[in-house]
Amino acid sequence: MLEQKTIQKNVIPVCKNCILYSFAGIELDSEGNCNFCAGSSSKLPIWEKVSITQQDRDWAREDWNKTVVEMKENRGKQQYDCVLGWSGGKDSTSMLDYLVNELELNPLAVSIDPGTMSDVARENVAKALQKIKVDHILIDDLKDIFLRFFRWIAVDFDSNELGAGSEQCRYCGYLLHGLIVKEAMKRNIPYVFLGYSPDQIHFYFYEMPREEIINEWGPELDKFSTKEDAKWYIAPMNLKVEDVPRVLLPYHILPYKEDEVIKLVEDKGYVEKGNGDPLKTNCYALSAALFYEAHRFGALCYAVQPAELVRQDPSLRKKWLLTIKHFTRTVYDGENYYRGYKR
Repeated sequence: MLEQKTIQKNVIPVCKNCILYSFAGIELDSEGNCNFCAGSSSKLPIWEKVSITQQDRDWAREDWNKTVVEMKENRGKQQYDCVLGWSGGKDSTSMLDYLVNELELNPLAVSIDPGTMSDVARENVAKALQKIKVDHILIDDLKDIFLRFFRWIAVDFDSNELGAGSEQCRYCGYLLHGLIVKEAMKRNIPYVFLGYSPDQIHFYFYEMPREEIINEWGPELDKFSTKEDAKWYIAPMNLKVEDVPRVLLPYHILPYKEDEVIKLVEDKGYVEKGNGDPLKTNCYALSAALFYEAHRFGALCYAVQPAELVRQDPSLRKKWLLTIKHFTRTVYDGENYYRGYKR
């Protein structure tokens, strides 16, 4: 039986160093520190501490610069310079603008609708394509496979130590990202870019390792997938590392401010004013999972990601503390949370 908690009207005690509070195995000690800040835990089912060092960031920036040079040097040798996974949200839309208008590259934009793409995200894609002339592919014919998975999360997910939202993103991502990678492989395109924002470090920093793409992005046959589904995934294919394009997350090291990203996509007319709001373009299955978490834990498990960033840069604490408190209350109350959906 899953635990259920309720957000109280009084103030919830928060770790004095990061932004976490008690949920899913995370506890505050007598000094006011969470497991991770106190050093009593480096790994819980919901989160494993990661250390993104300055050396890691310096290497990633240098690698990105080399990647841009290589793409420009090879421009024209094939139809597309790269593939961009385009959700219709603010980050992937601004990344498309960056690739086309600043780097002057020719990306192939690939969107996936697993049946949970918001109407606003679809509208954003259509509107941006009027301004940015790129080839675009929409894959929306595998909704039955995704539906089985979403049903499993809604009905059979039974962990009090894991977040439904993060687990949903993990398994959905294996298929969704795999479909994007396969589009690149069909055309021998060496790079795939995804618009992960700097706080999205739960699974990867800057690059999704090709060994992991091959070995872990397979179907969950014991949970929600069938043997017939395997053909849509990356992992069952007989691949070598060099067969798989590099999958990079440029916003992990490029300058990034959310308000500036929203302003850019709205000012350039890629999306209607107000439609850069991430709450309007979130996959509605994720919206449901976050709503479920808020009522189950009295918290959003998403908080573990920015909490890690705060531990590594304490100057971010106030920003993320306010953001998570507001977001948790908004999700919990359902206030305007589903306004991006007409269906």
